[in-house]
Amino acid sequence: MKIYFMRHGESEYNVNRLVNGNVKVKVPLTELGIEQAREAGKKLANKKIEVIFASPFLRTLQTAEAVNRYLNVKIIVDKRLREINFGFEGKNVEEYREMRRRSDIVTVKFRLMGKESFLDVKKRAKSFIAWLKKQDYENVLIVGHEIIVQSAFAILGKMSDEKAFSTSVKNCECFRFYF
Repeated sequence: MKIYFMRHGESEYNVNRLVNGNVKVKVPLTELGIEQAREAGKKLANKKIEVIFASPFLRTLQTAEAVNRYLNVKIIVDKRLREINFGFEGKNVEEYREMRRRSDIVTVKFRLMGKESFLDVKKRAKSFIAWLKKQDYENVLIVGHEIIVQSAFAILGKMSDEKAFSTSVKNCECFRFYF
């Protein structure tokens, strides 16, 4: 099976460097984000994608829909692909990163009380991937968030958790894995 993992297109919060980990807060794509998704769809049009799995967040669903204009396949929402819930909703992402840097907790284990760490998200993603391996697909597209793609690097790309979590993923950047 070939799995293509893609981060969503540019969102309004990306532009303003704000955190959105709550699915109830609807953060749409920008015009550029929609265009990024359309361009990604054009590039994926000949890959014989059979299904798209997407996070339930608005920005990932909008990305999946824009890509799907070129694929015309079923879009299935899976909550295991959702964004990390690390707190700081609506705040600047640098505030979170600074708190993480000042902490004496290993970066991939860092979490605020009652929230998630990278390892928590990786566990969800691993559960999804284990389930997906049992399905009868040959070519699948996953539209998620940077941390979902980073988790795939750690799970499927043979990277350490620390290396995967520190790897930057651009909007609508797509990575192919095999299993």
